[in-house]
Amino acid sequence: MIAPFAIESLKEHRVRQLEAKLKAGASWQEHDYVFCTLHGTHLGPNHVVEEFKLLLHRCYKRGKAKRNKTPQAASRLAWDVHKHVVVAHTGYA
Repeated sequence: MIAPFAIESLKEHRVRQLEAKLKAGASWQEHDYVFCTLHGTHLGPNHVVEEFKLLLHRCYKRGKAKRNKTPQAASRLAWDVHKHVVVAHTGYA
């Protein structure tokens, strides 16, 4: 089962992706990826890791994460998921 906040986030992501596709125009390469570059191509593994590191850094910088929290809790808080939802899914706030 996928959490409702994840479904909503994926729907919002799809809208942004369609906007990126329109903006890219002829340079867009359709591969049906859920997550891709601004031109529709695959994301390299290093890209995903670096983006996750930036997300966690932003979370710690904003004071929403502590060292005893899981990366899952930290990333959900960075995405501004309500604290009660994070607690319900991870046990951390």
